[in-house]
Order: sequence, then C-alpha cells, then structure tokens
Amino acid sequence: MSNLVVSNISDGTDTVGTGYVVNGSAKQWCRWNMSGTAAIVDSFNTSTLTDNGTGRGELAYTSNMSNGNYHIATGVGELTGGGNRGIGVRGSDQVPAVSGCAYYSFNTSWAASDEDICSASISGDLA
Repeated sequence: MSNLVVSNISDGTDTVGTGYVVNGSAKQWCRWNMSGTAAIVDSFNTSTLTDNGTGRGELAYTSNMSNGNYHIATGVGELTGGGNRGIGVRGSDQVPAVSGCAYYSFNTSWAASDEDICSASISGDLA
C-alpha cells in the first residue's frame, strides 16, 4: 500500500490542512425522517436506518469508528411547526457502538414521537 503525504488539500478555491480533514471533520452525518416511512434523506458514512418503533431509530455506519467514545451532535425538528422537539442517544437500549448508534426523539410533551427532521453528526476516529 502506498501513502500520499501532503500538508494541505485544495479544491482550487479553498485550502485546508490535512490535519483538519483527518482529525477534525465529521466522520459520519445523517439527516433522516421518522414520520411515515422512515428514510434517510441525505448522509455520509451511513449504511442503514432501522425504525425500532415510535421515536426510536438506529443508524449503522458504513465504516466503523475506532471505539464508542466519539462525539455525537444531534438535532430535530418538524416541517409543519408546532413547537420544540428533542432527540438524544438511546443509551438504555444501545450505547454508542463502533458500528452505529441508536436515537430517541420526543415531542413537546416529552413523549416519544416520529419527527420529520432528525439529524446527527459524529466526530472521532475511524477504525
């Protein structure tokens, strides 16, 4: 296997250091819809979305993380309005694993609910 060693990468307009690409950029991200038929809207390094019931979803990564101690940022919303929503890691069912993570979304009453706009971004080390 050959290695290409460079200090910067450029697309002709912007230049970034390779340390940022290797260590600082998202290693996985996904936007999915749990309302109706659960579906991935757009993603990077995400192989599947599993609908595990109302408000419960699980994402599998295409390439594993090196361990389960990575950073997870989440967001949730709805297309039709109606108030605040919440989403978080579903640790009682599955702690973050090297191969994926489970999520739980809630409505304004903190009851499990399937939301239109769910998202997560993972930062950490790939295996």
